[in-house]
Amino acid sequence: MNAVSPEGRLKPKLLECVHLRGHPFSEEITLTAKLKLNCTPQQKAALDAFSLSYRDALNHTAKVAYEMGKSSNASKIQQEVDTHLRERFGLKAQSARSVPRRVGAFFKQLLTKFKDHQKKQTFRVEAGLKPRRFKGFDAPPSTSPAS
Repeated sequence: MNAVSPEGRLKPKLLECVHLRGHPFSEEITLTAKLKLNCTPQQKAALDAFSLSYRDALNHTAKVAYEMGKSSNASKIQQEVDTHLRERFGLKAQSARSVPRRVGAFFKQLLTKFKDHQKKQTFRVEAGLKPRRFKGFDAPPSTSPAS
């Protein structure tokens, strides 16, 4: 069972990530524990509200980064959206800082996929096949649930 701190936050029983450097069989070992939170109805409502506002902030930031020329530079994205994230979506500082980093990482991932796609298309052309178009940058990415 989870304990509740005086501030009303949940304290999980055990969450530990162990890194063993120099282990003889591997450079690094990571152990991860999955937890199930037992929340009060008020805590669940607060968690749901935060999740929705964080998702909306990700979508907004992705649109801004897309309009900035599909920028993956988290610092530039941060400068552009920092005040909007805190005022419009009510995010705390740490959450507001993580949003541009996640969006920037996603655009970097898309750019890597685009480069890999370009390499594959050269092989298609050499084989006499029609190259396929990369559709990953057609619209800004969205984390909204599928309707």
